Formats: sequence, structure tokens, C-alpha cells
Amino acid sequence: MTVLITEDRLPFNGRRRDRVGQQNSRGTVVQRKLSDSGSRLRPPDADEWWARLEVQTLRPPVQPVRKGHRVPPMSTTGDRQSEKKRLILRAAISVFARKGYHASKVGEVATEAGVAYGLVYHYFGSKEQLLEEIFHRTWRKMLHAVEELEETDTSAREQIAGVAAIVLRSWQIDPDLVRVLVREVGRGPQLQQEVGEIQNAFAGLERIILRGQAQGEVRLDLSPQLGAWILYGALEEILTGWVFGRLPDGPDEIEAAEAAVIAVLCDGLIL
Repeated sequence: MTVLITEDRLPFNGRRRDRVGQQNSRGTVVQRKLSDSGSRLRPPDADEWWARLEVQTLRPPVQPVRKGHRVPPMSTTGDRQSEKKRLILRAAISVFARKGYHASKVGEVATEAGVAYGLVYHYFGSKEQLLEEIFHRTWRKMLHAVEELEETDTSAREQIAGVAAIVLRSWQIDPDLVRVLVREVGRGPQLQQEVGEIQNAFAGLERIILRGQAQGEVRLDLSPQLGAWILYGALEEILTGWVFGRLPDGPDEIEAAEAAVIAVLCDGLIL
């Protein structure tokens, strides 16, 4: 479901934003005036962002074909190689999600992709490199999404809500990819090798919290580092609950999970 985020309508908890000079639910006077919603940039839409991720990184581009027209051939060798890589990566995601990384064989990935066995090794070298490439491509896009959110002229609450929407809706849009990332990367030795890229994501979340503190939106006694870890941990554990079937995961539950994360992080548990 596409949700538009504006100043006066927050889809995550249905509340209007507190205005300058008014007390919020915790009795704190709002310190900063927000610009009119018409002049504000909204965070990138989560569904739209995931659609771009699928096309650009992991799925072959789909082009509409008119009746009676043939699909034009790819113009360069580089285009053909990029499509082969996308096919192989998508096949690897399907096989790893279905059988588990350790039980999967490169030959099964090749069969799923409809390519020769040796072509998988030609492009990726090993099964381990396939898993690393899946992580790197997805994670780079996630980092880019956080950067896009940072560049919008929106509140810290809306930016945190945007992060939650992008992460949690991934389960509805591409569950196989989430299964691989949670089961095989998040709980495997590969995660320790990717500390640098993971730290970049935490740094982006910290910057959002720091700017919120500077603008009077986020409490000053909160450590931005701890706040970033709390947000990341909440999102990861919700995805884990869906992957292992411990939490209900229908469209309504996904929307409710977004609302719950924002409510707990931004408003607290105690009324």
C-alpha cells in the first residue's frame, strides 16, 4: 500500500503533529516551527523504492511489449552480462530461500537461472561470492535509501518512519530476499566480514537522531548511537519473527508493525 507522508497527516499513528508553543503528549513544549507541508519534500515512498531495487539490482528489467512487436535485442555485451548476473542472483535468492544456503549447490542455481553451470563460476567464482553479492547489492541500496531520507526536508519522526517502512515492507515485496538476508547473512559468519558497511547504516540512523535533537524534536538525553541500535534491532527482530513464522505477517500486520515501531520509539510505552 502506498502511503504519502506529509506534515499534517502521519499515516503511522494517525496523529496531527504538535505545533510550536503547544504541549505534546509528554507535556513538553514544542520548540521548533515546522514549515508548511506544501514546501516540504516527502521521504521516498517505500513501495516505489523496493520496485526500483528489484529492477536495478536483482531482477531483469521488464519492458512492456506491444502486440505484434518484438523485444529489441540488448545493445551491448555489457548489457547482456548484467542481465545474466541479475538472473543468476535472482536464482540464487530463490534456491537459498527454498533449501537454505548450506544445502544448496551451484548447479541448482544454474538450473534455476537457465544458464550453464560454468557461467555461475565465471561471474561469481563461488557460492560464497554469490551470497556476498546478494548482501552487498541490497545493502548498498538500503544505505542509499537512508541517504535519500536524510536529504529530505522532513522531521526526524518522518525520516525514522520512512526507514521503518522501507525495511518492514521488504517482507511483503520480496520475502525470499528477506529470508536469505535474515537466515543466511544475519546469522552467519558473513555478517562479521561486513562490519564496515553495516556501520555505515548505523551512522545514517545516528545522523537522523542527531539532527532531530538539534531541531528540538528528539530528547537530548538519548544517545544517538543507542537510539540507532534500538531502531535497527527492533526492525531486524520483527523481520526475524516473520521469517521464522513467529509473528503474523499479513498486510494489516505489516502496517501495524510500522505503526508500533514509530509509536514505541517516538512516543514511548508509558502514557
